[in-house]
Amino acid sequence: MEDFQQTIETNLYNYNDKIAQICDTLEIDKEELYFIQHFSEKTGQRFQRQIEVDLGYFNHGTDLVNTAIASIRGIVEIDQAESDRNLEHQIQTFGSAIAVGAIIASTSALIFQYPWTSPWQQNHGDRLHPFIIAVLVSFLSAGLVWAIFQWKTWCRPIKWIWCRVRGRSGRNNR
Repeated sequence: MEDFQQTIETNLYNYNDKIAQICDTLEIDKEELYFIQHFSEKTGQRFQRQIEVDLGYFNHGTDLVNTAIASIRGIVEIDQAESDRNLEHQIQTFGSAIAVGAIIASTSALIFQYPWTSPWQQNHGDRLHPFIIAVLVSFLSAGLVWAIFQWKTWCRPIKWIWCRVRGRSGRNNR
């Protein structure tokens, strides 16, 4: 559109220049050629105004398209983050399932080492079965490791903020 506007301005300038040359050659006043000048004064200006209006609509439309593109990019980034979070959750769940399976498999030999006794039986033992102790200790240690990792994950943003407040970069302050 801007190219069209520039072309019309150039052509109107050339048109008026040719009218001036014709008037100089014929040695007449420009007002005697009013019917020719009417084009440059009325029609040319009308075309210029129309292009300016069209250019305004075009710029507004371009802004709307840019806004729509930015919105779509934002939506895609949100969807990607959600997808990444879901994948991370699935991997975490799968890892936990494998860990539980490994705990059970590693302690399964203890199931048959001693006979099972229930608390309501007459000759029950004075302590828990070794399998139950092994499973409980395994889960407690897994819970402790989980808590440590959660604490490190939670403290990382706090450390970053603290380093920013104190004016250090946080990467060098480990």
